[in-house]
Amino acid sequence: MKIGDFAIFVISIIVVALLFVNNYIAKPRGKVVEIVTVNGSLSYSLDDNRVVRAAGPLGYTIIRIENGEVWVEASPCPEKICIKTGKISRVGQQVVCLPNRVFIEINGGISEVDAVSR
Repeated sequence: MKIGDFAIFVISIIVVALLFVNNYIAKPRGKVVEIVTVNGSLSYSLDDNRVVRAAGPLGYTIIRIENGEVWVEASPCPEKICIKTGKISRVGQQVVCLPNRVFIEINGGISEVDAVSR
């Protein structure tokens, strides 16, 4: 084993150790609920319990954030598909109310899907 081989081996071990610490040991960032409406964008922590009234062209969509989950509680849209979507709690999940133009997504934290399947 020559000095170059040893250097590559040591560098590889360091890179693997840093990736392991970054992905599995480091404290994960908090999840954020992003609510986008025709009036702009709002962000709330998924850890805070609250009720949000998001204005849209049809009226107000009532969004509840509670116990690490978010869901649409009431909406003026005709088919109520956004309410039927149910509760979401993982990064990348979305609830969309197209008639009222309200978009809800969970961002931040550690994603549970890789870039290929997303």
